[in-house]
Order: sequence, then structure tokens, then C-alpha cells
Amino acid sequence: MSTTAENEEKRPWSFRIPLTLLFAVLVVYIFSVGPVLTTADRLKLGATRFYHPLRAFYAPVFAVARSSNLGMRAYESYVGFWSQLICHQEYPKYKPDPPLESLITSIGSITNGQTSFQVFVPSKLSQGGYPTSLDVALAQIVGKVREHGLFPAGFQQQSDGRLYTFEREREWERTKQ
Repeated sequence: MSTTAENEEKRPWSFRIPLTLLFAVLVVYIFSVGPVLTTADRLKLGATRFYHPLRAFYAPVFAVARSSNLGMRAYESYVGFWSQLICHQEYPKYKPDPPLESLITSIGSITNGQTSFQVFVPSKLSQGGYPTSLDVALAQIVGKVREHGLFPAGFQQQSDGRLYTFEREREWERTKQ
């Protein structure tokens, strides 16, 4: 027959086992991001319907990695190792999206004598270091250009963004005169 003292000694072990298993699963999840994603790239799964849920599964790992420069360097090094091993190629280095603030600054250089202004807007932008949607960026860009008395006059689609043109008078205003 067991005593109360013996039962108290056995209980901490019963709590440690599930905690240890949970920790082990978490470690396997974090460290599986490298081999799983590089194998998916090697098998060209990027264009299939399976790749989006796979990346969504690892979204917490990406969020933690992007939270600091150290995390991003560690993530790039780790996935780069697996990319070299599985795909036999270098892992592309992380490049943050161009900042929206630099576009807004370039718009500030418009002079009152200018009749038109062109600005290239990349399809991916960041604001404050975080990705921002193109709609939000365009609203801010158009608002800033309108402060200078220019109106949107169209755009030309390019492979990695659009080249927007702004003019003092819109074409339909010219035909009215």
C-alpha cells in the first residue's frame, strides 16, 4: 500500500510528461519549416492548391522570424541550409518591400510650374516596416499629389508595378474649353 508521501512524489512526473511532449511537438513544428518548404519548392508545388495552406500552416513561424532582424537572419540561414541541401541553390535573401514614405517624399518635390508628374508605384509596398495594401498606398499618393493641384491621368501597367501619370488639367476639361 502506498503512502501519501509516495503519491506526492509521483505526481510531478505525471505533469512533466505531457509538458515535455508538447515542447517536443513545438520544436519539431518550428524546425520542420526548412525541409518541408524547400521540398515543396523542389517539387514545384508553388503553383498548386496545396502550397497556400502549407504556407498558412507555418504563418506563426514566419511572423516570429520577421519580428526582428536577428530572427530573419536565423530563419534565412536555416532555410538557406535546407535549400542548398535539397534544391542545390542559394536561398534568396530577404528584401523588405520599398517604403511608401519614400514615394510620398518624392511627390513633395513637385513644383507649381509642373504640368504633369509621373511616379512608379511598385505592386508591393511597406509602411512603417510592415507590408501595406496597394489601395491604401494609392489613396495616400493621390491625396499628396492632389495637394499640388494635379489630377490622375492614367497609368501604364509594368511587370512589378504601375507608372502613374498626373496632370494639371484633365483631358475632359481641355475639351470643354
